[in-house]
Amino acid sequence: GKLEFMFVPIGLASVEVHSASGCDEMLFLDEPKQKPVYGIFIPANVWHRVKIYPDSVLVSIASTNFDPSEAIADLPPCACKKTA
Repeated sequence: GKLEFMFVPIGLASVEVHSASGCDEMLFLDEPKQKPVYGIFIPANVWHRVKIYPDSVLVSIASTNFDPSEAIADLPPCACKKTA
């Protein structure tokens, strides 16, 4: 599966992550000078939704090229039982 690492060199973004083993409603990524959270590693088989705030830059480094046929639009069953 695809592995991703995301970070925000400028501005603010939030990432919502869900998997069968756990969920995190919002994980904020901010400028390094504002908060100590510099990035997030997203392992394979973890559903995520990203919100990028105005005037922000989010960099995503992935282990494979983007393939639209692999994208999961709807939240799959997860630990928190939330539905998208």
